[in-house]
Amino acid sequence: MQRSAILGIAILATAIGTASAADKGTVVVVGSGQSGQPMARILVDQGYDVRVMTRNPAKASGLPAAAKVVAGDATRPDTLGAGLKGADYVIATIGSACERDKPFPAGAGPEDVDYLGIQKLAQASKAAGVRQFVMLSSIGAGNTDPK
Repeated sequence: MQRSAILGIAILATAIGTASAADKGTVVVVGSGQSGQPMARILVDQGYDVRVMTRNPAKASGLPAAAKVVAGDATRPDTLGAGLKGADYVIATIGSACERDKPFPAGAGPEDVDYLGIQKLAQASKAAGVRQFVMLSSIGAGNTDPK
């Protein structure tokens, strides 16, 4: 991951981390990739109760031991409720990683993750009573290739 991306994640986590220790709550980091992993580490270090929501918990690696891994797929709203229950904050770090020739499941594409998935996740977060929803995006960052 580029240094600027890690710095951006640290700034975002610090902004959320301004609550006193007594006010800290549960943060669900959605995504266990290049942004989700460092975000989870920073938040655990700051004393938050951290859940990492990922489509395939068996493949989640590089996460701090204190982070609880839960299953959930933003493109399937029926999978989100249990992982969001009781959360105070949600940080969405998902992205389709739009790459040339990347296979997507049965007719799905980047719009299903980067637009509709975020929309469904935000709606599910609101329904679960989450206090704050943050979306971290790197779409188009560092790549000038229009394809």
